Amino acid sequence: MAEGSREGKRVDFVYETHEYELCAGTATHLDGYIERVFGFLGAAPGDFLVPVDVVATVTCGEREDATGCYDPNDERVIVSLAEHFRFRPTAVLRHEVTHAVVHRVWGKSIPFFQEGLAESLSRTEAVNTEWTPEPGPILDMLDKPAEEVDYEAAALFTRYLIDRVGVASFRAIYQGVRDGTRGEIVAQIEAGTGEAFATLEADFLSGAPRCTFAIDLCDSQGAVTVAAGDSWSTEFTASCLAPEFYGSQSSEAMFTATQMRVELQGTGRYRVHLVDDAEFDPSVELTRCGDCEEQFVRRIWDGVELELEAGLYAVEVTVKPFAHHVEFGLEYLGSG
Repeated sequence: MAEGSREGKRVDFVYETHEYELCAGTATHLDGYIERVFGFLGAAPGDFLVPVDVVATVTCGEREDATGCYDPNDERVIVSLAEHFRFRPTAVLRHEVTHAVVHRVWGKSIPFFQEGLAESLSRTEAVNTEWTPEPGPILDMLDKPAEEVDYEAAALFTRYLIDRVGVASFRAIYQGVRDGTRGEIVAQIEAGTGEAFATLEADFLSGAPRCTFAIDLCDSQGAVTVAAGDSWSTEFTASCLAPEFYGSQSSEAMFTATQMRVELQGTGRYRVHLVDDAEFDPSVELTRCGDCEEQFVRRIWDGVELELEAGLYAVEVTVKPFAHHVEFGLEYLGSG
């Protein structure tokens, strides 16, 4: 493990087990993400610092199968670093520190909105081919405990409401439904939006594209600008010891990732270039940032051809074996 990888400006890791260790860039990655969450909520981070207890087995309330949780009473995150391969690297940590930030700024709400807001800011699950979210009815989940909430559905509805009424009005809804019956929760949503809940839910389910905010990925700061008609490529050593990689590793496995952001100034057709010297190829997710009409998330591989419009794209490269060399790029093939 790299020197200083347990320490961050916004996270303070306390180890009860060393079976898994953090990769060198994890704390820095979380620091940046936490500050973007504060910005999204319209608040300054000030001296915010959240303790993170790294344990072998996470026990959250009555749940004994949890991968992590946030304890609002002690204001601590409790997490296991054993990564679940269906999740993106550090996904559980991002989700739980989001709860810590929201609790500091907005306080508590019903589990539906607590989980929905956290998941709307940073998607947890990895994509096998393409992420095609399909909204479902959410009325029956509004008054359920967290373990009975569909996090993705709650995230999609949370973004839908924020896009519709704005962050300030959503905050009033969030804080106004700290508890209560389903009917009282519905009444608070109707008061905050000025519309009947049935109308809102029908519109949410209308078939229009739904998405999340992806603020862990979609940050234009540091993005590489690619001029119209140009290609772009990079290469790096994928290692848990590298400062740009976040995730964790044990003596037997590594599960780490890095991000790159690219601003394409022109629309065109591109061929993906992905070469590595590992036994198992990296998993690469391409996210088109923007509103739900233009956003998409898909897994890409060497040789695939893509029609890409001008705009901001995020590339997340996940590697599971130990250190190896990776080359990645987008070769411009032409327009039309």
